[in-house]
Amino acid sequence: MRSKLSVRCAAAAIIVVLASISLLASAAKADHSLSKLALPVDCNLGKDCFVQQMPDVGPGPLANDPLCGDATYDGHDGWDFRVRSVVDVARGVPVVSAADGRVLRVRDGVPDRIMVDGDDTAQLEGIECGNGVVVEHGSGLTSQYCHLRMGSIVVRPGMPVTQSTQLGLIGSSGQAQFPHVHFAMQRDGAAIDPLTGRFLREEHGCGPTLSGLFAEPVRRMMERPALAILATGLSSMPPTLPSLVAGEVPVAKNGGEATLAWVWAINMRQGDQFRIQIVQPDGTTMLDQSTEPLPRRMANYLAYSGRRRTIVPGTYRIVIDLLRDGVSDVTTQMAVHVKK
Repeated sequence: MRSKLSVRCAAAAIIVVLASISLLASAAKADHSLSKLALPVDCNLGKDCFVQQMPDVGPGPLANDPLCGDATYDGHDGWDFRVRSVVDVARGVPVVSAADGRVLRVRDGVPDRIMVDGDDTAQLEGIECGNGVVVEHGSGLTSQYCHLRMGSIVVRPGMPVTQSTQLGLIGSSGQAQFPHVHFAMQRDGAAIDPLTGRFLREEHGCGPTLSGLFAEPVRRMMERPALAILATGLSSMPPTLPSLVAGEVPVAKNGGEATLAWVWAINMRQGDQFRIQIVQPDGTTMLDQSTEPLPRRMANYLAYSGRRRTIVPGTYRIVIDLLRDGVSDVTTQMAVHVKK
């Protein structure tokens, strides 16, 4: 009898051990997949989509992004991947699942619009996220995707998804001041930053990213500075930021009372400035001028400079240098052909 009992106990112990090994293997597999998140947007980061804002990882009232910079604002809990304008929204930029999982919740039917300062936001109470999707990934992790284009969501609750499965398209639904997807993650209901892998509002929230959840190529892309020049141009009148977000880009035409070059950039730091050059069709330099250093950080910034001269037919060349600490950090140039 003792021998049979020992055998049974041994068999039970083996089963328990095997079950434990199985659970550990499952957890390891889940953690492995979740340590290699994909970019939640199907675009070329830094060229046709951009990081506008990062999570606020600092514990105090001073906003601090995961790279120990200031590309965020107090209390912001996710990554905002933007496109330039509503023209890109109409073209369609896919939002995709960052990892394998199952769709938990979906909301659609919230109209797209660009919020501006002074707009009444009371009508958006409770739906600030706009059209969105929540996906659970196991190990207590969930991801959320906000501000998707109305009518673009192609998944339903309970549906399994694999990494990079399309969920919808970038939009501007809900409380959105620019077209983007707000990507946020939680672990056991608490907000985390996927780049560092740490909970938000920790004492030392920014810094090393090697323990983060993104795949190595994505991690390297997201470690780049959020500074970007979105557009430049030549015109008789300066554009406005709302008009550029609306896709209304001024076109240089023969005539007019002035010739000016403009540049639109995001995530400018205090002290940054632009050197703007305009070379005329005859090869002479019409303008070579630097803007005043910025007195504070600007999430969106439009600069322009020019001369009271009529735009003439021919090809102009515009050269824009972003000066950081007095040194050229980003340079862009374009040729603008003006018809008769």
